Amino acid sequence: MEEPPSYVMVILITTNVNRLLPTIRSRCLGMNFQPVPPEKIASFVMDNYNVDRSHAKVIASFSKGSFDAALQMLESETLSEDRKLVEDLFESVVNKKS
Repeated sequence: MEEPPSYVMVILITTNVNRLLPTIRSRCLGMNFQPVPPEKIASFVMDNYNVDRSHAKVIASFSKGSFDAALQMLESETLSEDRKLVEDLFESVVNKKS
């Protein structure tokens, strides 16, 4: 692998650093990010995707702190088709904990 010019910055993002070749890892500065709190994901989803609060909370809960997972769920036809079932399941779990 050739060294890029000094003015070039490459940002490489992965969820599994072990899949990267050692020669690539040795040239990277590692940064670990923390999961995003569900409240922030729910708020983002409500503000940017015209989703009601209960649906946004379900998405945030299942996204496990990942905006990527939340956006994939929003785009997924499965979630929208089974939305009522998922919301009912979520509500029953929340009510049992209360």
